[in-house]
Amino acid sequence: MSKKTFPNRKAQFFIASAVIIIFVVTAVFFFVAKIGQITNPALLQREMSFFALNTKEEFGKVVEISLSDVSRDTSLDPNTYLDANLSSFSKYIQAQGLERGIIVNASATRVSASNSSMNASLYLSLFSQGSNLETNAYLYHAITTNALNGTLVTTPTCTLNVTVKKEFGEPITELNSSNFVFKINGTTCSTVSYDERSRGKYNATCSSSTCPSSTVRIEVTEHRNIFGFSTIPNTGLGNGCAANCGQPID
Repeated sequence: MSKKTFPNRKAQFFIASAVIIIFVVTAVFFFVAKIGQITNPALLQREMSFFALNTKEEFGKVVEISLSDVSRDTSLDPNTYLDANLSSFSKYIQAQGLERGIIVNASATRVSASNSSMNASLYLSLFSQGSNLETNAYLYHAITTNALNGTLVTTPTCTLNVTVKKEFGEPITELNSSNFVFKINGTTCSTVSYDERSRGKYNATCSSSTCPSSTVRIEVTEHRNIFGFSTIPNTGLGNGCAANCGQPID
């Protein structure tokens, strides 16, 4: 099989991994015979179902890695970037189907895209030897980071309540110091601690003399390598925040 070129190396990695995953699932059978040699309709339908299932799984990974890339690189246009990856993915799956004796109509389409969320749909139609299979998939990935209810104590220490959520408002749990960056006026805090006090809600504390009247930014890279951030424009003076420091935590 000739080497294919994709819009970016990370998307290429996931699309390339689709070959491995689909092959692993179907290798036991295809080692003996191509799908074009199957005469049992039930067996043919099962093999086509395996192909469809693994295609949908890899479709999800393409959307996820696309969001990961654009969340960390604002020079990338989310719409253009996702469109290019989905187009390459559709063509790749069609080629893989032909190699296995399946005529594939794969249409992966962007529904919406931004630097913090992506929504895409997949229509998949398979045909081989009189057997048909049609299926749809919808993928939505997102990250929302809010730094809320900041406080300033006399140490001085900035303590912020931070919520991190993914798609459908589901909390992102079990994050630790390796997932966060705490910045004051653009400089990373060197003495900082993070504590998950409830699911997806973290206390972020930085001890620094630059806390008063500063711009504070919390950055998070969650388990899927998707990046998000939240900024408090002014921490205020004394105990407590200025009026524009934050909003009530949910």
